[in-house]
Amino acid sequence: MVDLLRWFCGGEVVHVAAAAAGSDLWEEDGSAALIRFSTGNTGVLVAARTAGAWSEKLDAHGQMRSAEVIAPDSVAITDQGVRTIRTMSPEKFGWATATETFGFADAVHHFLDRIRDRQEPLTSGWEAAKTQRLLDQILQAAGLPIEEQAGREWSSKAVQ
Repeated sequence: MVDLLRWFCGGEVVHVAAAAAGSDLWEEDGSAALIRFSTGNTGVLVAARTAGAWSEKLDAHGQMRSAEVIAPDSVAITDQGVRTIRTMSPEKFGWATATETFGFADAVHHFLDRIRDRQEPLTSGWEAAKTQRLLDQILQAAGLPIEEQAGREWSSKAVQ
């Protein structure tokens, strides 16, 4: 979602405001971030580990365009006043084949192709580092740690 936000908004991060809910900083119940980019575009990310299932929300706006992503269920793009919506559901696309329907397999194949042909991937290491930097900025703005707690293993409350 952060990669998508950076791609849609473009430019460099100018400001990050964020908040987190929960009593344990190492396992926050939810978080929200408002990010402003040098392009003038803004984005909002919302995520909750306690949602009970995969649930992330992204809103991005600027230059007469908007994107609303409610992962994994829907994507709505408005460009110059025209709104296009794509919805996913277990019945329609089959979450059992999420690797294919969400494009994860294509991403892996693209990566392997770039290893073979030595061409630059769509998301370079430089871009991945910028995404990690923004993730750290969001955590810091929300008052959350950016390093894992010593001796603690990460786990998810999401249902597979």
